[in-house]
Amino acid sequence: MSFALLDRFNAWIAPLLGQGGFITSGHGVAHARHQPLEVGIAAMLGALGGFIVGLVLARLIRFVAYLAGRELPTGKWAIYGAILGAIIAVLWEALGD
Repeated sequence: MSFALLDRFNAWIAPLLGQGGFITSGHGVAHARHQPLEVGIAAMLGALGGFIVGLVLARLIRFVAYLAGRELPTGKWAIYGAILGAIIAVLWEALGD
């Protein structure tokens, strides 16, 4: 029932927003430069993603080493992954269009 109400509300409000000029397409406006906040957010998200990938990769490689009968220390891989993820995300944000 709530979905039907939301659909009805969206159908009612969409023409009003379109006529009022609140919804714009943004075409023709050039993105001049990257803001420091955008780069900072990209760095934080990249560090989070790199940290998670580093944790998962360390666990998988440690498991494979365990199956091979070796002990492999992987304590700092998550930190290295976070640093590498932040660097990649900042470069992608700063150099990408």
